[in-house]
Order: sequence, then C-alpha cells, then structure tokens
Amino acid sequence: MTTEIKWDKNLLPDPLTAKNAMTDTRKDWTVGVSSCDNGNHRSYYARGYWKGGTYHDTTPRGVRAC
Repeated sequence: MTTEIKWDKNLLPDPLTAKNAMTDTRKDWTVGVSSCDNGNHRSYYARGYWKGGTYHDTTPRGVRAC
C-alpha cells in the first residue's frame, strides 16, 4: 500500500509533498507519512492506493506544516 500527501492546487496533477509505501501480505494496514513542506500553510489531502489499483483521496484540509 502506498500513501501520499498531496498539495491541493486544483491543478492536475497535484504536486506530491511526501510519500511512503509498505509491502506485506496482511489484511489490515497502517502506513504513516509526514512532511514539513517548508512550513507552508496550504490545503493538503492524503491518497492511498494498492500497486496497480484504484486510489482513495481524503477531503482536503488547510494546515500549517511544522
């Protein structure tokens, strides 16, 4: 499973801020990813997906990173 933090710019593709991936045969997953993004205040969202599969995006949230 891969998890990404993306900057919600309303442009495609949205810039990738951070990414982490895990490989295993488990049925339950927890993947952590974080980024400071130079202390910017922006709208970010998380994207999770399996290799070659469909993805799921969270609702964008405005945050000040670090």
